[in-house]
Amino acid sequence: MLPLILSFLACLSPDVCPANGQSRTRPAPEFDRIASSALKAGGPGGVVLVARKGRVVYQKAFGMANMELGVPMREEMVFNIGSMTKQFTAVAVLQLVERGKLSLQDEVTKYLPDYTAGGQKITVEQLLTHTAGIPASAPEAMTRLQGEKRLVTLQEIIATFKGRPLDFTPGTKWSYSNNGYMLLGAIIEKVSGIPYPEYLEKNLFEPAGMTATHFGDDYKVVRNRAASYIYSRAESQFLNAANDKVETAYSAGAIQSTAEDLFRWNQALLSNKLVTKESLAKARAEYKLPDGQGTHYGYGWFVGNIQGSPMVEHGGNMGGFMSHAIYLPREDVFVVVLYNFRAPDRLPEFLAGDLAALAIGRPYDIREISLDESALRPYAGVYEEGGVERLLTVEGGRLYYQRAGANRLLMKPYAKDKFFFDNTAVVAEFKRDAGGKIVALSLTSKRGISSSTLRRTDKPLPARP
Repeated sequence: MLPLILSFLACLSPDVCPANGQSRTRPAPEFDRIASSALKAGGPGGVVLVARKGRVVYQKAFGMANMELGVPMREEMVFNIGSMTKQFTAVAVLQLVERGKLSLQDEVTKYLPDYTAGGQKITVEQLLTHTAGIPASAPEAMTRLQGEKRLVTLQEIIATFKGRPLDFTPGTKWSYSNNGYMLLGAIIEKVSGIPYPEYLEKNLFEPAGMTATHFGDDYKVVRNRAASYIYSRAESQFLNAANDKVETAYSAGAIQSTAEDLFRWNQALLSNKLVTKESLAKARAEYKLPDGQGTHYGYGWFVGNIQGSPMVEHGGNMGGFMSHAIYLPREDVFVVVLYNFRAPDRLPEFLAGDLAALAIGRPYDIREISLDESALRPYAGVYEEGGVERLLTVEGGRLYYQRAGANRLLMKPYAKDKFFFDNTAVVAEFKRDAGGKIVALSLTSKRGISSSTLRRTDKPLPARP
């Protein structure tokens, strides 16, 4: 999910996502102000929950659960949580390790002898940490599975990538891999002797008291499940989301849950009901490559910080749903944001990060300063990363960022050479050489996890039509 923090810059526009609020909990004014500014009335929305020291201090539902039927969102609504599923898969693996049924250093072929990976050794831990080099599925094969009018199997999903070469030598790099977690699901089934969904129900959901959580099945009637939507820029409106066949995400992203159940999940982890304190600490610690390079990932969680406080987080995208949860252990603060819509410039981690910063008493305080057009013009130009150009232009006394084919983004100054984008978790800083010439633009997550540097070129800006 976190790669989206920066990839949103490829295409987003500064819209605001609609929703209105319904709550059984008396809203904390500052939390409510931040959440309401991101989720306004008139369209799909979501549920927001903030807990501190094991107690929910803010929970509220926004917008519509079903736009066609006019059903308002409620706090108990069920959402696809997408890749947040990975932490459940990771904890299931750690349970089996604690029970002596497998080792993190076991080779994958011990349990899945047909997955030979061209003879290269892959360990269970490398699957957990996205360092195994597992390739993506063949697009045409996955498209075929998603078109099936039946539930597809995990074996069919694995077949879409089993014969493809690894992306790199296992253990040498980090690259986010859904299919690595598909293999973990198969290992859980092999070792436990029961299907992955059944394992989750008996060993995770029930002990944690997660009564509204289950493995996703688009064909079942699910009480309180919200409808989902995708925003179309071409039509300037929300459309019904296509059925993504949630089961094809399996152990990488097929769980459906509620905000309250995800809070219960975090509490169960902290109380050692599911795994030991030592196992949880290992899962939530940054994994390092053999050369010492950090990966910003543990087992099923990204690892970073918010305003200097350590935190773990993960998000998810599935169909028209988006999700994000953050936990800060030092302050014992948990935040979860669930959306029943998908739009690249309206990511739930932006809101979750702002709420978490407020909950620990150190809110992001980035305020726009005034710069006249003459001060902005030196920043204008053509910038490039990976062969992709971004155009920075000054119009009407404002600086704009744009990638070809995408809408413009307003860049607001808050300090010398520093800018921010509204409703995002990203800040921008221009870099200068020893002579003071601007040579690059750095885009960085406020949470210290992702960064990207765009090199300034000598190319002239194209003339506007």
